Amino acid sequence: MPLLGGCGAHLMRLLGWIFLVCCLLAVASSRGGAALENCPYTGNAGGLKEGQKLTCYCPAGDGGWRVYGSDRYTGDSGLCGAAVHAGAITMVGGEVTVFGGGGCESFAASERNGISSVAYGHYAPTFGFSDPLPPCAELARAQATAARMREECVARGRESGYCDCEVKLLTDRLGGGGVTLLHAMNDQLRQDQKVSTLAASLSALLADKGLGFASLPGLKDSIGDMRLELAKVCGP
Repeated sequence: MPLLGGCGAHLMRLLGWIFLVCCLLAVASSRGGAALENCPYTGNAGGLKEGQKLTCYCPAGDGGWRVYGSDRYTGDSGLCGAAVHAGAITMVGGEVTVFGGGGCESFAASERNGISSVAYGHYAPTFGFSDPLPPCAELARAQATAARMREECVARGRESGYCDCEVKLLTDRLGGGGVTLLHAMNDQLRQDQKVSTLAASLSALLADKGLGFASLPGLKDSIGDMRLELAKVCGP
């Protein structure tokens, strides 16, 4: 009986060691292997530069560092917090791959997955969690405005080819800000048919962007001239 009791104790210890090894292997597997290091606090802390990528591990609850931007983040944003915000991981943590990018002129604020990000101005470098990186906030806004312009063009009964040409002409010559400007002009025209005090400054800005408009007395005339310019390039 004492011999059997000794064997039982040895067996219990052996089972205990096996259980411990299995637990360690499970943890290592969930982290992508024992060599996977914890993520740095920020992209800057990790030395992440444009064109580079980093794969690392975010521990559970490691999202307290402030986050600037949405989808595309400033280099000094909390890396794991940004990963949760972007939906790359959840609050329980996990493996992430981070991609470095160049500067952006602006960063948009939003609330996602329990984390509120902050808006910010120009900053470089940046990072995100997809390749290619999401567009900068100013480009994303311009793309959204261009999409809205195309929808409005189609709603006016124009053919798809003309609408594509119209949007391309305006985005190429005016840039994203100019597209937004055109919408502001149209919105103002719909709200108030009277001559706007903004007409002179809008005319100067349009001329500066290469459309070569003459002096415009009001928003209605400026939109009319713009439509004439579009008709020359895209067709009647």
